[in-house]
Amino acid sequence: MIALRLVLSDRAFQLRSLTLIEPVAFWLLRDAGERDLYAEIRAVAEGAMAAFEAGDVVGTAAPIIDYWNGPGAWEALPEPVKKHALAAAGKSRWAVALGDIDVGAPLADCERLRIPTLLIRGERTRATTRRILDLLHSAIPDARIMEIPGASHMSPITHPGPVSAAIAAHLTRASSMSREEI
Repeated sequence: MIALRLVLSDRAFQLRSLTLIEPVAFWLLRDAGERDLYAEIRAVAEGAMAAFEAGDVVGTAAPIIDYWNGPGAWEALPEPVKKHALAAAGKSRWAVALGDIDVGAPLADCERLRIPTLLIRGERTRATTRRILDLLHSAIPDARIMEIPGASHMSPITHPGPVSAAIAAHLTRASSMSREEI
């Protein structure tokens, strides 16, 4: 989400490529009229925020982990990972909520991106981020979607090899292009 905002800002960035891994740009769902998908992620965000405000860190972290990784994912986590997730519960709550902030980047702005863009998603990702990537793919002129087999939203953590390989191939392709091609 931050990378998307930066590349669409008025500041002059000399980027040669862009990689987005399931950005939590939920405002795109809202703006595209995807009411059911938008309501789905808003329910997760509102539940996490309410649990956090009530001091329930497990109630903040567990639903987010289960939403992105499937039912029972929280319970299946090793205790050290749960401990880390609980320590980051406030940040996780804000990460979900931040996806709804209007960052001044409507989908139409993506049409002016003239850099090779890789959009990565997990094969088992949620419909919310799948649709966000489809919207971005349709708007960004030189965007390609790469789907990581067997992965969900946390593909950089659960499938680092395939994600790294996809990014490396994208960077090689982008670096071989001339400025005129971009």
